[in-house]
Amino acid sequence: MDKFTTKQQMMVLAAAFALMLVGFYLLAWSPQNVQLADLEQQRVAAEKNIDLAKSQLVMLSGIKNEAISAEAELVKISTAMPPTPELPAFVLDLQGIANDSGVELVSLNPTPPVSVGEYSTMQVALALNGSYTSTIDFLHRIEQATRAMKVNTIQLQTDATKYPNLDVMLQVQAFTMSVADSSTATPPAQSASAMVTTTPGQAGTGSDVQASTPPATGVTN
Repeated sequence: MDKFTTKQQMMVLAAAFALMLVGFYLLAWSPQNVQLADLEQQRVAAEKNIDLAKSQLVMLSGIKNEAISAEAELVKISTAMPPTPELPAFVLDLQGIANDSGVELVSLNPTPPVSVGEYSTMQVALALNGSYTSTIDFLHRIEQATRAMKVNTIQLQTDATKYPNLDVMLQVQAFTMSVADSSTATPPAQSASAMVTTTPGQAGTGSDVQASTPPATGVTN
């Protein structure tokens, strides 16, 4: 057999190199490209999932903040208009306001709640004794109290023996979220009310309120 010429040898080497390149592409490079493409798709999908998770986190954070605000507002409303009259707490609130403003809370007489649409109202007659300035301070504190109250009427009486103090009669309206049941018989106002008297305290410090509530009257349907 004749020896290959240099040109033939070069052609054989070139063909062999080409076959090696084709084999490398088919066996190594092409599968690697496919794998890299799959990895790129996975990366894009992962980034989309991360972006979606971030947006959901922001949304959930907003919902959480809204829930916290709504809960705080609900607590505020429940404090201003409790589901029941909560007379003992109401009396303590008024006594605290009287003490802070420097008036004497002489008496407190609430009436049974009355339904007004979706809520109920309770009329409360108050008798105070204090100076003009202290009385004005008391009224301001009533308006700013956490329990929702409204002063409907004010009557002032002067007595030379008590000057500069005034005798003040107020009609205050308190509110509850509950609606009074009109089908339930209402006992007389005198027995249903909590008659409140006071033990005179030192001047300028108010007085301690003592409430006596008669036992509930049984109602037969």
